[in-house]
Amino acid sequence: MSKTNASTIPLGKRIAAGAIGAVLGLSMTIPFGATQAIAAESGTTGSTGEKSVTHGASTASTAKREVVYTKTDATGASGESYVVNAFETPSKTDIQDPGTYDKLTNLTTNKKLEQSDGKVDLTTVAGEPFYYQGNLSKDTKLPWKVQITYRLDGKVVSPSKLAGKSGKLDIELKVDGLDDDSATADFAKSFLLQAQGTFPNQNFKLDQASNATIATSGSNTVLTYVLIPGQNGDWHVTGDAHDFTYGGWQIAAMPLDLDLDASKIDTSELTSATAKLQDGVGQLDAGGARLRDALGLLSNGAGQAATGAGTLAAGADQLAAGTREAKAGTGKLDAGADTLASGSASLSSGNAKLAAGARQLSQGAGALRDTLRSQSGTFDRLDSGAKQVSGGTQQLYQALSSTLPQQLLTVNQGLNQTRQTLDGIQQKLATIKSQAGTMSSAAQGAIQQAEAVKRDLTAIEQGTGGLTTALQQAGTSAGTAQAEATVSKQEADGAKQAADAAAASADSASQQLDALLADTSLTADQRAKVQAADEQAKAAEKGADTASGCAATASTYADKAAGDSGSALTTIKGLGTSLQGMQTAGAKLQKDAEALKGTLSQMQDGVRDVAGESSDVLASSQKVLDGSQELVGKTQQQLGAIDLGQLKQLSDGAAQVSSGVSALVGSLKATSGTTTIGGAVSGIASGASQLDGGAAAAASGASQVAGGASRLKGGLDTLDSGATRLNSGAGQLASGAHTLDGGLKTLASGASQAQSGSATLADGLDTLRSSTDGLDQKVIDKLKETIRQKLGQDYQLHSFVDPSNTNVSEVQFVYVVDGVKEAKSTGEKGDASKGDSKSESKSSKGGSATKSESFIDRLGALFSTGKHKGE
Repeated sequence: MSKTNASTIPLGKRIAAGAIGAVLGLSMTIPFGATQAIAAESGTTGSTGEKSVTHGASTASTAKREVVYTKTDATGASGESYVVNAFETPSKTDIQDPGTYDKLTNLTTNKKLEQSDGKVDLTTVAGEPFYYQGNLSKDTKLPWKVQITYRLDGKVVSPSKLAGKSGKLDIELKVDGLDDDSATADFAKSFLLQAQGTFPNQNFKLDQASNATIATSGSNTVLTYVLIPGQNGDWHVTGDAHDFTYGGWQIAAMPLDLDLDASKIDTSELTSATAKLQDGVGQLDAGGARLRDALGLLSNGAGQAATGAGTLAAGADQLAAGTREAKAGTGKLDAGADTLASGSASLSSGNAKLAAGARQLSQGAGALRDTLRSQSGTFDRLDSGAKQVSGGTQQLYQALSSTLPQQLLTVNQGLNQTRQTLDGIQQKLATIKSQAGTMSSAAQGAIQQAEAVKRDLTAIEQGTGGLTTALQQAGTSAGTAQAEATVSKQEADGAKQAADAAAASADSASQQLDALLADTSLTADQRAKVQAADEQAKAAEKGADTASGCAATASTYADKAAGDSGSALTTIKGLGTSLQGMQTAGAKLQKDAEALKGTLSQMQDGVRDVAGESSDVLASSQKVLDGSQELVGKTQQQLGAIDLGQLKQLSDGAAQVSSGVSALVGSLKATSGTTTIGGAVSGIASGASQLDGGAAAAASGASQVAGGASRLKGGLDTLDSGATRLNSGAGQLASGAHTLDGGLKTLASGASQAQSGSATLADGLDTLRSSTDGLDQKVIDKLKETIRQKLGQDYQLHSFVDPSNTNVSEVQFVYVVDGVKEAKSTGEKGDASKGDSKSESKSSKGGSATKSESFIDRLGALFSTGKHKGE
């Protein structure tokens, strides 16, 4: 094991080691074998004879010293316990000592002691010690429990079987102190305990005794163990036994007063070291202050730099955002130009289709109008034939009601003539229907082409709209030419008037159909057809009203656009002028296409209605004729069962057919008015002619739009390329600014933390500097305080017998543990018995000692068990 050089051990630890060594040295000198010396000398320290005052001990003249003796067997099991109480007063004094005992023995005088109410009444001797013994109850709990276990060759053996044995012996000594809140535990927590065992060398060769102090006393080996307050002991003593015997253990516990006098300790090294430490701390404190000030300047500078970098980064971000917006705007301009170029091409193609369709529509409408005019005579004959049918059925009814049999043949002939007439009318109407179908197909194609043109115009409008928005973001404004906006308003007004006229026509037709529905003579089939026609007329009226509202809204918007165009014309230069023309032409084309679609839809609906009404009238006439012929046939077969009521219905139906044919012929022959078929066809022909002219104008405008879009696309490509380079440079600038900002913020944060840390360091150094003042004395005081705490000196001393009694100057405990004795002969045992008998007789007479016996004799008799070898 390596040794530590004493000069390298810190001074504080060297002082503590010296103090503990003094304590152990003092405890080693206690003569445990002579308990009377403990009782005689426990009250003085040094040569002054003054009482030691420690641990809150009482200094009153009536304070007592208390020694507790316990005799145990070789295993540590307790037998009887005794307390020797000692008083020393300057004069004779009557005292009531608190305590309860099983037996009292006056060890000083012959006076018998009495106890009552938990107190012992006694009278001291002036100027001399007064001792008395009190036997404690067997169930008295002691502060420490002692347990000894013997193992011979690894097996536990009892002490009675161990005497005279040989082998490998292990003696385990356990001392456990109380650790509860009882008053008895106060002693285990505050007293220093020493256990001392004596072993004859001829009977026991020591092998190992860990933590023991080993000494030789003559032919014996003495082992000493020490427990400081609050600790427990568990020690093993091992060795070779030969005819084994030993003297047992003496265990003593007492308070320890260790008053270190610092004036007698050489602390020059400590003082010198603390002085150097103070100088170094002073220099360190000054350096810490300078560091704090320097870091403060650095932190302020870094903070200002970080603020500037933040402003730079924010500006760079704004620049980058602006360039991104500019790039996005140029991208939208470029995309809009692409859309415009593509849409203008589609517009040109669509305008060509629109022109072709308009020409076809115009030709078909003219042919339909001419056909209607050329068939005027046919329509007259149709009307005349219907009237003849009506008149004939009336005459038939009148004739049948008087001369039925004679008139049947005549009626049948008239019906045949009527059928021939209707066949002729049907052939003419078939021709009209065929021409109307052709016109309807052409109109449908024109509507589809108008829809395509409208979609193209919508796409162009969207493209130009996006282009306008982008130009506005670049600081320009766009608008529509005032003159074109005015034209658009006029066209919208014209569309509204046309829609209003269509609504009026539909309303008129609906009123006529409503009047027809009021006729109660209609059959269910006729009423259903008239009702369906009425619903179609009302739906057409509603659609016309909706178109009128849309046209009015368009007129309002066109009027507003005319007002805004003035400022737009002064703002837009160059590219704006071209864009204005394209927007104006596109808007006009879109309105023309919308108007064309509406006109074609009306024309198609009118043609469909004409064909449908004509077919319905012919079908109704045919049904009436078929019914008439069937009626005549049945009448000829059943003359005797003719129902004149049916004939009356036939006459009324013929009259209605005649009226409907007259109305149809009038509508076909009319040349004006939106409520007549002829007028509608004339209007369609006129509108188709106007549409043809508008389509030609649209084609010319679309060609101009396409040229402007191409030039615009080239300029925007150049602008987009420049915006891309600008955006890239702004992004790099923003990235660099953010990097600089992040670095300066990190620097500022680190400088701030360093400044804060340096301030804390400076404060700590100030505290350290002040705390090093008088450090040598602080170290000594702390060391003394620690030693006192470790040795359990901070407590209030009280009596073991009665914890409430604090009029005590000293308390000690002595355990006498029996050893393993060598076997004795029978004679010797008899002599010992006699001796014991004599001893018992002496201690039991009246509970008092004789004058011839000294205190030492009486005290020794308490523990007399014969002389042991080595004692």
